Amino acid sequence: MLRERHSMYIRRHVEKLPPPWTNDPILANHRFTNFDRELDRTSIWIRENLRDPLRNDPKVFLAIVAARWFCRIESIDKIKDLLLEGKWDSKVARRRLYLSDKIVTGAFMCKSPSGMDKLDGVLFCIDNIARDAERITTEWVPEKATLEGMWNLLREYPYCGPFVAYEFTTDLRFTWMLEKAPDINTWANLGPGATKGMGYIIHGDENHWCETSKKDQQEMLVHLRKILEMSRDPKYWPSEFPRWDSLHVAEFGTCEFSKYRHALEGRRLKRNYP
Repeated sequence: MLRERHSMYIRRHVEKLPPPWTNDPILANHRFTNFDRELDRTSIWIRENLRDPLRNDPKVFLAIVAARWFCRIESIDKIKDLLLEGKWDSKVARRRLYLSDKIVTGAFMCKSPSGMDKLDGVLFCIDNIARDAERITTEWVPEKATLEGMWNLLREYPYCGPFVAYEFTTDLRFTWMLEKAPDINTWANLGPGATKGMGYIIHGDENHWCETSKKDQQEMLVHLRKILEMSRDPKYWPSEFPRWDSLHVAEFGTCEFSKYRHALEGRRLKRNYP
């Protein structure tokens, strides 16, 4: 499934061929992300406009947190200057965004305080981390940092759950804060979709594991590392395709596989092509 999904990407974006880009009816008629999140539209925008320009700058920490919490290009673009200049001001951000029809992405759940609308809720969440951003980056020691450590730190903040914290951590891996992390190929957080996918792959049962169980997470990581190792074999992943550069790519793939299995079973997916 992942091989064909990347072949679709090549036909569409590299070879510039017209549709259809695949004969697989499920891939043709439903929205699936690329095998690597770095190839997705929003990730490319964040990388080119914020992450790379600030890669070695302490300001990148809060810039990534704010950008991924909205995870919508139209919203992030309106506050881009605040993030690049390190002048975060939620009142200014609110004035720029309050008339927007849509504030955040629909790609994943974005929880915020009850009683607040989505905009004020997201700004509240960002403000909580913004207050500590300078201290965090000043005290940060890249040589001792791990992905799991960053994930645990972020989870201490209100409404920054395991999935959202992992989104931030995944981007920060490409910055001075985590580029030396020793667990890039050994640790990942399997969210609900990836947990279902791993259950399908190993046991034929999407409910075999629970993503909130530490024991289950450790068991799934063992299998996830084996999948990453298999990606090095041309029998499973063509050598001319981009290399799986982290355990996150394997985790990302299991999540997409769970969606594919749901479609095979006739279940309705959240996002379809019009």
